[in-house]
Amino acid sequence: MKLSYKLRLAIMVVGSFLGAFSSTLMNIALPNLMAAFHISVSQVQWVTTGYMLISALVIPASSYLIKKYSMRNLYLSFATIFLLGSILGALALTFWLVVVGRMIQALGAGVLFPLVMVAGLKYAPKEHRGMVMGIVGMVFNFAPIIGPSIAGIILNVASWRYLFIVLIPVMAITIIAAGLCLPKEQKQGDEHLNYQGLGLLSFSLTAILIGLSNIGTMSFISWPVLGNILVGIVCGFLFLHYQEHVSNPVIDLQIFKDRQFNLANSINFLLTSTMFSNTIILTLLIQGVMKQNPLVSAWVILPGAVLTGILSPLSGRWFDRYSIKKLTLIGLSLDILGTILQLNVKLKFAFWILLGAQLIRQLGLVMVLIPIQTQAVKSLSPDLIPDAIPAYSMFRQIASSVGTAIIVGIMSIAASLVGTEAGEVAGIRVGFAISLGMIIIALGLSRRLK
Repeated sequence: MKLSYKLRLAIMVVGSFLGAFSSTLMNIALPNLMAAFHISVSQVQWVTTGYMLISALVIPASSYLIKKYSMRNLYLSFATIFLLGSILGALALTFWLVVVGRMIQALGAGVLFPLVMVAGLKYAPKEHRGMVMGIVGMVFNFAPIIGPSIAGIILNVASWRYLFIVLIPVMAITIIAAGLCLPKEQKQGDEHLNYQGLGLLSFSLTAILIGLSNIGTMSFISWPVLGNILVGIVCGFLFLHYQEHVSNPVIDLQIFKDRQFNLANSINFLLTSTMFSNTIILTLLIQGVMKQNPLVSAWVILPGAVLTGILSPLSGRWFDRYSIKKLTLIGLSLDILGTILQLNVKLKFAFWILLGAQLIRQLGLVMVLIPIQTQAVKSLSPDLIPDAIPAYSMFRQIASSVGTAIIVGIMSIAASLVGTEAGEVAGIRVGFAISLGMIIIALGLSRRLK
């Protein structure tokens, strides 16, 4: 592959890696933010769920943007947006400015990821496309997992602000490099974005997320909780109805007529919810209950992250060699075993048990997540694939935000019912128990895969 192709892809991959990496970078800093701004668990989780929500909402629009504008202009624009969000987060004097900074980061990152996938197909010669897409896939499975570990190392020697600061020079360099190296293209397609549909979808998901995030601090039968959830559900139904009667839907609803796509999406939703919430639960357990420093949290999570990076390229081959039922049975059984170990860990600090349990969980997840994505689109007709892949990615991001909000919200309720330090312990155990239940449901659904 010519150096120019490698250089272009390397620039875009680095920028997109930062977006995926930063999605979980703040998870391990939640106790630090709670102490710095004197806020609750329900409030602080917006640092993560807000990022995932905006990423999910940007993904449907990214297809339109990639068709209408050149890759160079898109990369420069959205990498700059990510950079501005990082600067705002680093300088933020209030908690909600931190959240806004994270959401601006997510706005940039939400377009950078699909952009580099398209660039891999466009710039790489045909004989190298498989290798390039394998590398891109490995990067984006590895980046969110390694984020908390790197954050723990940084927090051991510096404040939470450096989780934003470290991103700034790297992204700035990629923007300069992209301006010099990415080719100038004249591209102005005649695509039209369905603003009404995207607006309804955005309002629906935002209202539901706000309602769920208030569960831990307010009565369920109240406007901030139940009212927001009901408004979100109503807007969701309006969105679905509207999509059936427009020529340019945000999501082609035909993809949901395929049973295997729906099953794979449901399993992915459950597992992604548990995977992203798990780093939050572990962080609160290790730093909040066990009173260890952030570096310890990093070392507990790091081996599982490294294992994910090593095995991700192999999991696609496993899908070709073994049946999806066998992979999900083994992978989800390991995930269940690791979660049971976490649920029953003694409150006196047990480093090796926590590390081993997390390693087992990640081994199980890496056996399932990439094969289940392939399974989702395997039986769809080729003309539905361009709609199915963004939809699948969008639901993954929704699971990261909404699923995490549900688990953290119920954890907060359990903690408030008991009160004091015993309440924190009860909340942690409830969080692990909900994750266990979700994985068991996913295992039951996986038996229907073909």
